[in-house]
Amino acid sequence: MDRSWIKAPRISEVYQKGVDDFLQFAEQNAPLLAAKYFRPCVKCVNGRCLVNLKARFGLSDRSFTELLVLLKNMLPKDNILSKSHYEAKKILCPVGMEYQKIRACPNDCILYKNEFAEMHNCSTCGVSRYKINDEECSNGASTSNTRLAKVCWYLPILPRFKRLFASAYNAKNVRWHANGRIMDGLLRHPTDSPQWKTVDRLYPEFGEDPRNLRLGLASDGMNPFTGPKQSGNDIDVYLSPLIEDLRKLWVDRVDVYDANVQDTFRLRAMIFCAVNEFPPDGNLSGYSVKGHHACLICEKNTCYIQLTHGKKTIYTRHKRFLRPNHPYQRLKKAINEENEIQSAPQPLGGHDVYDWVKDIITIFGKTQKKDASAKNIWKKRSIFFDLPYLCDLHVRHCLDVMHVEKNVCDGLIGTLLNIMGKTKDGLKCHQDLVHLVIRDQLHPVSRGYYSNIKSLVSIKDLKLVGLKPHDCHVLMQQLLPVAIRGICPEKVRVSITRLCFFFNAIGSKVIDPQQLDNLENEASIILCELEMYSLPPPPHFLTS
Repeated sequence: MDRSWIKAPRISEVYQKGVDDFLQFAEQNAPLLAAKYFRPCVKCVNGRCLVNLKARFGLSDRSFTELLVLLKNMLPKDNILSKSHYEAKKILCPVGMEYQKIRACPNDCILYKNEFAEMHNCSTCGVSRYKINDEECSNGASTSNTRLAKVCWYLPILPRFKRLFASAYNAKNVRWHANGRIMDGLLRHPTDSPQWKTVDRLYPEFGEDPRNLRLGLASDGMNPFTGPKQSGNDIDVYLSPLIEDLRKLWVDRVDVYDANVQDTFRLRAMIFCAVNEFPPDGNLSGYSVKGHHACLICEKNTCYIQLTHGKKTIYTRHKRFLRPNHPYQRLKKAINEENEIQSAPQPLGGHDVYDWVKDIITIFGKTQKKDASAKNIWKKRSIFFDLPYLCDLHVRHCLDVMHVEKNVCDGLIGTLLNIMGKTKDGLKCHQDLVHLVIRDQLHPVSRGYYSNIKSLVSIKDLKLVGLKPHDCHVLMQQLLPVAIRGICPEKVRVSITRLCFFFNAIGSKVIDPQQLDNLENEASIILCELEMYSLPPPPHFLTS
């Protein structure tokens, strides 16, 4: 039989047809044992099975290599089993799961690809791409030295998308949002969001085919290179290979074989939104999320107070976000001794943000000094603006609600249990109230509240230990509203309970879109109540 299909790309129609012909040949000629046909290639079968075993049980590279050596010694001498983890990984590359190792500048200035591919020294900082020893890099490193100073590991998305559609089961599930979900007007899936419908309206050709992918980008726990140092604002350097593939998927499209319908189609894909914590959100969007103007909505109109004793920045004037004529807007003495007459600022659209940042010239790298004279709240033009559709997205960057909930939970529990180093109700807080000339009844130092939760609190250190985001999620939504019933004043208890219920509402699997305005108003009311009744000074634990 013809075997030329073996050398064809594994996601091509030629390869798929060759596999089908081979299976028919096997059914006609191979012996059937217990309703199974055994493949003859021991190297492929054993190698891939063992790699799957490593992934399932989380074996380290070293332990996996030791296992391979043990098995190889137990088998006959002429066996061809891989003898190391490195050799076993090579088996996966022909399956379409390859990765790219791209040389990078040690100072995060550039990647040595495209026009920089043949350079031996960085064009920005002049540092060599090679190591002199295990820790240092120098301008005078020898070109004969092959030890790279820094390497970026990139997992190409194009072959992985092709592999996704090569499975009939996965290719069928890709269409689920179009014909398999419940459509009752509630927010159950991103397809129910206004942004999804906006994309369908602006790009009807893209929206007609449900197989076109809308991707979410999350950077939590990801580091593009090995080592303890994070790229920070220079993350755009390491995102450039991904952006190149995304542009290709949007502009040029890619031929992909759909195993479900057994046909080839032109795949397109887009970044629908990025979901991150607050600091990474600033690195990806290019906005400065630290300091006095950290709010991406209010920008330069952010209302803040720099505490004299606590040395922290707190954000005020939450009454602006209430609905017009809300009774809290007239409470002058209870909240900051001021009447609120201004309305909430409107968030900038994608085109507005692009007009702000399009002329910003950014030189990446850890050796580049910032211009202290230019106090621009936008640090850079984000590399995501290289994508043609980004300006049309209303929501480009989202905050991870689980991490926000964890930060709020840590601040609340630390204050309620008076945990040393975690409480927000300390001496400096009350000294700041005196300095701000507000809340006279709280000028004396309060004793705080105590509790005894053995499973969460270290009695020796007087603090909570080992709390994960999901632990805080359960604590905020199920335990805390009950736990504070007998230890908090009524108004404080109601405010904190409403805060817990708010996180329960926005973390729900199903949301009624008609309630979103009410939830937004509820958030403003909660902030005002916390500022009036609860933890002094105005609730800066929300920004921890």
